[in-house]
Amino acid sequence: MPPQPMMVPLPEFSAQTLIAGVSAVMQAIETWLAYRSFRQSSQQFSTTEIETRRSEEVAREADIVQDLVPPDVLESLTKRAKKCWTKYKKVLDSEGEYLPDDVDEATKAVKGCICRELKRIKELNVSLPDGILRKWWNEYCGHDKDGLLILGMAHDSRRPGYWVGRISRKEKETEGGV
Repeated sequence: MPPQPMMVPLPEFSAQTLIAGVSAVMQAIETWLAYRSFRQSSQQFSTTEIETRRSEEVAREADIVQDLVPPDVLESLTKRAKKCWTKYKKVLDSEGEYLPDDVDEATKAVKGCICRELKRIKELNVSLPDGILRKWWNEYCGHDKDGLLILGMAHDSRRPGYWVGRISRKEKETEGGV
């Protein structure tokens, strides 16, 4: 049997820790929303955090983040984000102590917490690097200026331009003092 590669321990508050935690929370949230299962969501969190720490893609994203964010700032925001996702994981691990509505509230809280920390990175650098952090931002915090947001509404039972007459009537009403 070939020897297993040893995992190099990461500093507790590194960029890779931040990205792994954010990825784990994202997967746990998606699992919670899909299945509403404490156990599955908690397992997904743990599995994703471990797998993400081993990812070469995440290591590359972490290198970029470490180049963009001063070390003391990165450590501080990683500590705050980790505190939030640790509380979230505790809720997921406490099946029977919390109701599904409590998990929904914890989900909102962890989203808000991580969005605040990512906003700090964006304020330092204008944008987030491609990868997990940007995916989180786009999913839960807002849209990048690079992105495209299309909003539309359709009225199947209306003829094209039906609103034109309404505008001119409205203008006449306001001009006539009605």
